[in-house]
Amino acid sequence: MQTYYEILGVPVTASSDEIRTAWKRRALEVHPDKNVGASGATGAFQKLQEAYECFIDSVKRGEYDRAKGLRPRWVPSPPTTPKRPAYAPAAKEPPPEEVFRQRWAQHESMRPMIPVERVEIRYYTRELEGLRRRLARYEERIGRWDEERKAKRWALCLRRERRGRRMFPAKAEDHTKEEMDAHFLKDMKDLMSEIEKAEKGRDRSREVISNWEKEEVEMLKQKEELEEKIRRGHAAKEKAKKEEEERKAARAEAWRRARREEEVRKMRQKEEEERKRRQKEEEERKKMEVEKRERRRRHVEAAERRQREAEEKKKEKEEEKEERRRRRRKRRRRREGGNMRKRRRGGEGRRKRRRGG
Repeated sequence: MQTYYEILGVPVTASSDEIRTAWKRRALEVHPDKNVGASGATGAFQKLQEAYECFIDSVKRGEYDRAKGLRPRWVPSPPTTPKRPAYAPAAKEPPPEEVFRQRWAQHESMRPMIPVERVEIRYYTRELEGLRRRLARYEERIGRWDEERKAKRWALCLRRERRGRRMFPAKAEDHTKEEMDAHFLKDMKDLMSEIEKAEKGRDRSREVISNWEKEEVEMLKQKEELEEKIRRGHAAKEKAKKEEEERKAARAEAWRRARREEEVRKMRQKEEEERKRRQKEEEERKKMEVEKRERRRRHVEAAERRQREAEEKKKEKEEEKEERRRRRRKRRRRREGGNMRKRRRGGEGRRKRRRGG
């Protein structure tokens, strides 16, 4: 015989959430509405309901475990409070997108359970309809019983009959109205208790579906807001990126302009230096030409002076030479004059001698 744990397909140490999830999954598999015509579907679903109702109550579950010998009466539980470290670094808060993604994944994990809850609502609704019909029949029977007792029309029964859930003797007159009312009221209380339990199950399933749908509407709204926020964030990032690119382009243009201005300044400075260099060279060239002309002039003057001096010396030499010639001629004339006088005197002596001889 299967245990409740085997029927639900969970381990002995399963938590309440795991039991609820397993029950919903198994209910979706073995529900009579999904297994129409299958033999034993209703019994399997009833056993599943019994296992779930037993395990959802911690007291009943403990009694069941102890009765089956699955768990000791007392199990020392581990300490629930972990030791805090000497230093706990501050946890980094996840981004809103990651938080929403986790919530959405958790929400989507409950989506397969919604059809199970709807099946449970239909099941509880049909059960409530049957229970209410039974309750109405009891109420009608009680009213009819009162009318029969008032009219003194009690029928004798030749055999034992089942009325409601109790066997009565052959003579119904032997039972008083109080006994019959107590019997029917007990059955009606049981029915009302079952109706209340079914209503609670139906209301719980409706509440689960309603909360899930409200959460879905809220999360879809949050999703739209988050998408709008992300879109605005992307737009802001694109705008900031565009502005940054414009600033970079402006800085690059300013840098290129400054570079061009620097190049123009350097070129002008170079041209100015070249102009000054050429001007200096021109001044030096002119100065050298002036010095050259001055040297040439001095050289010419020196040459002319030397030439004049040479001419003067030559002239002086010629004058000296002429003077010497003139002196020589003068001396020669003097000598010639003396000779002539001598010759004259000699001629006169010869003539005198001739004459004296």
